[in-house]
Amino acid sequence: MKLRIGCSTYEFKKVKRTFDIEHYGVVNPDLKKIVIYNSNNQEMNDQSVWHEIVHAILYEIQREDLSNNEDFVEIFSKHIHAFLKDNNLEKIYKNEFK
Repeated sequence: MKLRIGCSTYEFKKVKRTFDIEHYGVVNPDLKKIVIYNSNNQEMNDQSVWHEIVHAILYEIQREDLSNNEDFVEIFSKHIHAFLKDNNLEKIYKNEFK
């Protein structure tokens, strides 16, 4: 699957997570790839997707300083994930922006 992030197109894929992998995802901004290591916990998978997308966005806007700050990325990505999960944006756009 391809994701458009900024002016770049990233290859996005989920692969099976093995127990020797310490993290749940990785982004390579040079190769324009995002990999999510699929776990049995769907909520963790969803959060991991947003975590890596936030990294990619920060690389695209040349804010490696923020991308390298895992605390910032973790908090910011969890807020994006929660916002999208808790709000029906399609309904908001349809009803509020006619």
